[in-house]
Amino acid sequence: SETTSETTEELFDKPTTESTELTSTPISEAKSEDILKSASDASSEAASEIHEHTRSPSITPDRSPQFPKRVMVLITGQSAREGRRKVCTDRGKHLQRMAIQAQTDNMFKPLHEEGYEVDIQIVTNSCEEASTKWAKKLRSMYKSEYVHRVYLSIAGDKKNRGEHLGHAMRIMRGQTESSWIDTYYDYVILSRPDVIPLNPAHTLAMVEDPKTVVFPFKCEPPAWNRWRCIADIIISLPGNFFFTSFRRQCLQHTGCFGAADLPYVEHEGFPNRTYHHKMNYVGQSGHGCLVCMEEMDESIRPSFKYLLGDDYHNEVNARNFWNPVFTLNTG
Repeated sequence: SETTSETTEELFDKPTTESTELTSTPISEAKSEDILKSASDASSEAASEIHEHTRSPSITPDRSPQFPKRVMVLITGQSAREGRRKVCTDRGKHLQRMAIQAQTDNMFKPLHEEGYEVDIQIVTNSCEEASTKWAKKLRSMYKSEYVHRVYLSIAGDKKNRGEHLGHAMRIMRGQTESSWIDTYYDYVILSRPDVIPLNPAHTLAMVEDPKTVVFPFKCEPPAWNRWRCIADIIISLPGNFFFTSFRRQCLQHTGCFGAADLPYVEHEGFPNRTYHHKMNYVGQSGHGCLVCMEEMDESIRPSFKYLLGDDYHNEVNARNFWNPVFTLNTG
């Protein structure tokens, strides 16, 4: 059943797309305000309709002949954001619809057309006290002909993205009741509700090599040189690596979506306890995932790739400077 804390809406039948598919032209390298202007009121209304669904049987490891490859897009963080501090405003909900449209056009659709069965797992906030209305709306907006299943969980009082990811991991392993989830997905793409992907070619570049972790780009040179800082808004990982070595050795550890209640582990070059204003930000972000993976034994360590090449750097804070991979619906 669907509640506002510690539960999930599980494994529903694939929906029809008459009222949930959004219609717009593909989004190229443009800023979020341009994207908002291009969206129609009609598609926004269609996306926000609520539908009731029936529970389907649990997923099985059988591969469909039509879709021999699978990808999980794991979306965690606050939804319906307006700017940096406001959530669940009318404008925030409108911005969320526009972000989902961009994700559909430039992430889910190209993956589907490349032959991937796309599942989406969302862990986010509720916009109404003791109500599931926003959860149903959000889940309905994510459904389209390009998506196989949408899982949704309201994470209660959890606000940290690392806590959301940990919550999602417990849900997925609990739903399947089997360790075969370790090999069920070819890739896992980590993303956020407010991300606006700008180029479908970048999405496809994230699923080219099953032994490679793909980051958007490196942080600005001082942060990169000091502690191997990488952009953490979108990260693609091989599925088996994500559910095994990465989950056990890096996920929710310091600097790799660290959980707020875990002890702070200092890596060489990381902001330490004398820099309190940076310590929590870095520790609970994903900016330090690379340095954690580089410390793995060579026998399990993947290779690493940057969508914009080895020489491209940009700000740690993704809102500060535009980049050609993504923008955020900051409003």
